[in-house]
This record gives sequence, C-alpha cells and structure tokens, in this order.
Amino acid sequence: MTPSNAPHLPSWCIRTDGSGPWQVESSVAPQPGPGEVLVEVHAFALSESDWTERDTGMPAVGRPLVREWDWAGRVVSTGPGVSPELVGQNTVAREALEDRTISSARPAKAGTATDVETRSRQVVPGLLTGHLAVSRSALQLLPDGTDLAAAALLGRASVAAEVLESAEPKAGERVAIFGAGAVGLLLVQLLSLARPCEVVVIDPSPERGALALAAGATRHCRTLDAARVANVFDVVVDTTGTAAAPGSACLLAARSARVVFTRTFPEGTPLLDRTMLALRELSLLTATVATSRAWYTAVRAFDEGLIDSRPLIAREIPVASLADGAACAGDGSTEALVTVLLST
Repeated sequence: MTPSNAPHLPSWCIRTDGSGPWQVESSVAPQPGPGEVLVEVHAFALSESDWTERDTGMPAVGRPLVREWDWAGRVVSTGPGVSPELVGQNTVAREALEDRTISSARPAKAGTATDVETRSRQVVPGLLTGHLAVSRSALQLLPDGTDLAAAALLGRASVAAEVLESAEPKAGERVAIFGAGAVGLLLVQLLSLARPCEVVVIDPSPERGALALAAGATRHCRTLDAARVANVFDVVVDTTGTAAAPGSACLLAARSARVVFTRTFPEGTPLLDRTMLALRELSLLTATVATSRAWYTAVRAFDEGLIDSRPLIAREIPVASLADGAACAGDGSTEALVTVLLST
C-alpha cells in the first residue's frame, strides 16, 4: 500500500500539559514518505524515568517527544521506493534521532508537549503515538509469532550487545555489572556467549538480584564492598549512571581492565584521577547508543532464544488506562524493570 492510495488510519497519541497525567487523544497516522514504512506500534517499553516524565509532565532533557525506540509493532503500509511485501511484518527499529526535528512552525506553549516534525514534513504530536513513519533502513524485521511485548525491550538488549562489542570480554575473564535493571540483566544473558568464568551483579535489591542469578550471574552482591571481597575484575560495566558510578567501577577494575558506561552521568559527578587511570592502564569505554552491528547481534540472539526479555516485564498496561494513576503506580519491588504499554 502506497501513500497515494492508503487511507488515513485512525491512531492515538499522548500529550501532557504539565499539570496532570498523560492525556490519550485520537489522532491520524502519518503517511510514510519515500524510503519509509508506516508501523503500527503494538508495545512500548517504559522505564522508571518514563514514569517520572509522566508524573512531572515534562520529558527528559534532550529526548525527542515522539518515541522512536523501545517499541515493537507491524508494518501496515509502505512509502515510495519500498517493497509492499513488508506489509504485515513484525519489526523493531534502530533509534534514529536525526530523523526528527522540533517544529518551528508550531511552537509549543510553556509546559506542553512540543510538536515534532518528520523528514517528510508531517507534524506528529505527542510523547507516544500509535503509528510511526520509519526509515526502511532502520528496520530490524522479526519472524511471525514474535512476542512483541518482549521485543519492545530489544532497544535495551542492543545497548547490552554494544557493551560486548566495546569491552570484548573473553572466555575465563571476570565481569562485574553495576545495576540489575533491564540492560544489566540482558547483558548477563548475552555474556553466556563470551563464557566468562565469573559474572557478579551489584544491586541493592534482593528481587533484582534473584533475577540476575536466574539470568546466569554467578553471584549477586548488594554493596560495592561485598563485591570487592573476592576479586577484582577484567571487565566492569556500569548501567546505573549515578554520580558515584565512575569511581566505584574503577575500584573493582583490575590492572588493564576495561570499564564500560552505558549511561551519562549527572552534573557534579566527581572526576576520575588521571594518574590512577594511567598507572593502572584502565580503558574507559562508552556504550550509550547501539550501533547497527549491536542491533543485529541483539535481534539475532532474541530470535534464536539466547536472550529472554519476558521475565524483565514487570507489568503490561493498556494505553486506555494511562489516565488512571492507580493502574500505573508501581509496588516498589519492580523498580528499574520495565513496564510495557500495550496499544490494544
């Protein structure tokens, strides 16, 4: 189906005025432009920071207002230059922030969700939307029968795969992971491909620690001091992005170790001692955004059953219930795991 004969599909979007819960509104799906497909989103994966946005009514700094990552869906139409055989395919897509620009034609009022413009110059409102026009080159197709709620976590899995690409853990090495959130737990699963001799997860939550052990970690420590008792590590990964994380990660690192950070750090994070880094020959690496190769690794591992993101889903919430604060409230035991927002 091409834009010339495709109907204007009904859709939905979510807005906020900064003073209350997200508002679910009716909208119309965009038409895919040249080289694009239209995807009907089945599931969005939302993290703790997303709920902070919901409660405050404002998006995180630097984040586009139409989510183009952490979702899974199906292709419903194609634009010019794209094969119509893709219609009906399950898919996720690599993050493509450069494909969205803030619209200057329709400035937002203070405290409201800004409109966002696609490359085809169509304005798409809201924080989340039921349909996305996505570049064909960004698609990662999934087989029939895929659990799309679980597939919505492939963005997190791609970051975990980027850690493997960056740190290149080898068989027999010791690996420490700060944080048993979605990225940390998926990294534990992916590390089975590298066959390290030890994978230690540091997280204060016993519940998340149990998930880490079930995912294949050899040990769970609730504190940094507990992790330091036995060994130093050849690879240390921080998935928490806290101000204390860089210093803590380096404390666990062996000489010539690789230290990988998957998140940016807050203002005021203490600087690391350059002399210490030089004397210990530590390599500091980042894996905040996944490359195409990492996405391919994550999707292939998901397709082949090497990673299972289903246990990381704390709850599934229909879009229609978003205005109900009670339906969206957490119980505290699932902190840092994932809520999947279902469009149907």
